[in-house]
Amino acid sequence: MHFNNSAAVFSWIEGSISSLKEKDNRTFRLERMQKLAELAGEPQKSVPAIHIAGSKGKGSVTGMIASILAEAGMDPGRYSSPHVSDYRERICRGLDYFDEAVYVKAGNELYDLAVGALRATPLQPPPTFFELMTLYYFLCCRAAAVRTLVVETGLGGRLDATNVIEPQLCVITSMELEHTEYLGDTIEQIAMEKAGIIKPGKPVLVMKQEEPVYNVLKQKAEELNAPFYYLPDLIKIENIEITKEGTAFDTSNSCYSCHSWLKIPGKIQAANAATAIFATNFFMRDNKCKQEESFTHTLDEETIQRGLAKFQLPARFERLAEGIIVDGAHTPNSVALTLETFCNLYGEGGVLLFGCAASKNIESMAGILSPHFSKIVLTRPGNFLVSDMQREANAFKDANASLNANTIIEPSPEAAVDKALELGRPLLCIGSFYLAGIFREKMK
Repeated sequence: MHFNNSAAVFSWIEGSISSLKEKDNRTFRLERMQKLAELAGEPQKSVPAIHIAGSKGKGSVTGMIASILAEAGMDPGRYSSPHVSDYRERICRGLDYFDEAVYVKAGNELYDLAVGALRATPLQPPPTFFELMTLYYFLCCRAAAVRTLVVETGLGGRLDATNVIEPQLCVITSMELEHTEYLGDTIEQIAMEKAGIIKPGKPVLVMKQEEPVYNVLKQKAEELNAPFYYLPDLIKIENIEITKEGTAFDTSNSCYSCHSWLKIPGKIQAANAATAIFATNFFMRDNKCKQEESFTHTLDEETIQRGLAKFQLPARFERLAEGIIVDGAHTPNSVALTLETFCNLYGEGGVLLFGCAASKNIESMAGILSPHFSKIVLTRPGNFLVSDMQREANAFKDANASLNANTIIEPSPEAAVDKALELGRPLLCIGSFYLAGIFREKMK
């Protein structure tokens, strides 16, 4: 069997192997991913890479870095997860999809590897969904001959499939308790997992962290002799202006200053962008690719401005229509940040559509969200992840019993979107990227 389009490749990957529905910590084994990469000829080592981990903002920081590098002529391959509406969102060239010919060539290579080399050298247990998807990304980048890799971790860092790369630079965004069934029950344990992407002698850039997280990351960097850069001490962010159209801000350090604008509203997005600016400046300054004769661009203020102005990702405070916002936030801190922006721009008393996976901190998110809405629709995040509708209902009831009469429980996410839209505006859909994808599809 061979593929003739990207949809067929993604369908085969999804149908052939285990997905996130499986709750088995034993499936996280970096040795298996290393063997896959070895069988494929180590495609992840062909060009310089930037590796990004964290709990909040890592997808935005990854996309912003890729967009700036694309404007600078560094032709980056970008890897992110999850996707919202199209699997190709995970595997991109800058902010754009690869040409179909690239997806097809790499997909056929992946298939030949799976039915050929893996049968001759079987891996037990077999590869996971994310491992094959990660290898597919590396193969696409090799097929397209990109010049840089910008790689977001999927889960954690230490045992994440992406951790087979040898990055020139690591970036760690803000952290909070998440995926505790995989990463540990304390913020320190989670920090240790994320710190697993730090490499000996390679610089690591760290966004603002709680003190326990900072201490774990700093100690790990010292153990590996990795230069440690704590961004709150190095970057100044000023003159933030947030409107329904986006976010304007100024950022500077001892080497540069820049005025920028983003299409995405939110104070946190200014911090994400400042991180991306610092990271790309750092990468371009120290990377050997800068010395190639074929490289003629410089990372000046206009390049940064163009890269950030073009940046946009689905379900990151995305305005689908006037007064209708969809966001994939699914942790208490990220939900609180999105809520703050939403209420500042649209006021309180609107409609909330909420659905999240059973593994998330539903009670905390219910407590944060419920006081700010007059009508609430609760649903499942879709069919991909396990959900708990009764727990959702109890959490919102406990958080604000006065809203019981104005709370609708609708297990079908498609029907829940319709009900929420009928209730009026402003409307915020939040809690899951999968729910966001269903909402976006219904709004087409």
